Amino acid sequence: MLNKKYIVRACISPFVRREKEGKFTLACLFQSSRLITSFRLNTLSLKCFKLLDGKNTIRDIVSRCRVSKRELLDLVVYLEKEHIVERVNHFRPRNGPRYRRQLNFFASFETNVSTRAAFQKKLETSQVVILGLGGIGSWVAESLVRAGVGRFILIDPDNVTASNLPRQTLYQERDLGKSKVRVAANKLRLINSKVTITGIKRNIVSASQLIPIIKKATLVVNCADQPDISITNRIVSKACFSLKIPHILCGGYDGHLSFVGQTVIPHKTACWECYVSGKLYEKGLRGFKSLDITAVSEEGGTLAPIASITANIHALEAIKVLTGYAKPSMINCKAELDFNSLSLIRTKIPRFPQCRLCRIKKPRKEN
Repeated sequence: MLNKKYIVRACISPFVRREKEGKFTLACLFQSSRLITSFRLNTLSLKCFKLLDGKNTIRDIVSRCRVSKRELLDLVVYLEKEHIVERVNHFRPRNGPRYRRQLNFFASFETNVSTRAAFQKKLETSQVVILGLGGIGSWVAESLVRAGVGRFILIDPDNVTASNLPRQTLYQERDLGKSKVRVAANKLRLINSKVTITGIKRNIVSASQLIPIIKKATLVVNCADQPDISITNRIVSKACFSLKIPHILCGGYDGHLSFVGQTVIPHKTACWECYVSGKLYEKGLRGFKSLDITAVSEEGGTLAPIASITANIHALEAIKVLTGYAKPSMINCKAELDFNSLSLIRTKIPRFPQCRLCRIKKPRKEN
């Protein structure tokens, strides 16, 4: 071990504060998780810590600091256990430098059983089904392809139109009139040549139609809002519950401009029907009926920045579900993005006891 080199991990930002009697407090900030691990050091230990730069061996530090081997090894073992330092060349990513920054992000969430390599491997072995490649779905697809998700099924019945270009990524003027799924698949393969993409140009109108398509999916993301987001959410939820597949319900413009939808884990979290059955939608408008009068009533207004921000919140949720590096934020809730203040207005969605889709079964009383 004396010839091994250690380095403070890239995800760590160390800070030091001088205390009384020659003591120091070292605070290590995990950049992505924002967790802080702090502990006391003396002057000699701090000097040793500064030499853990990946260039010096343990033997070098012992010689330069005139510290005992046992004291230094105890310090290094502690720092390694707390995921503050790592051995040089101990971690070599399979994909070279491509995912280096992403792996550094995951490093903040490593445990003894879940490593950054394991998080990335889960992405590479996942299959994600995305319904709808519009203002939300196109951005979600691009972000997940860039993250390294291995397999996709993309579903959309439409061709590219001029009105798609201001807010939907993946499409250009030369794509007008072409199938969205074909154009999107070709563009996404240019981003990541190792991804496997199946495009389906079809309007999904029933759960029975969707079930055979998603049977091998790790996650389903609903971004389809035609004919209505409520209808597509119901179809996707019914199909996913039949196969116990996690799903994210996003997209759609109906009384709001940026809907951040539920992340649903079947039989563990509230579902779409819990939301509908609980009559949580637009409490201030309860008793009123929507009137579709103008074109704006049919198609919500938005901008590319709003669409991309909302979509990437969902993409981040998808990565949490696929890797498990953190708990999804949109479980048992929905939200709207206030794009003027850039804040999320959340609405809690408790599981509805009488929900027809995920009904909570009460245990039978024994006689």
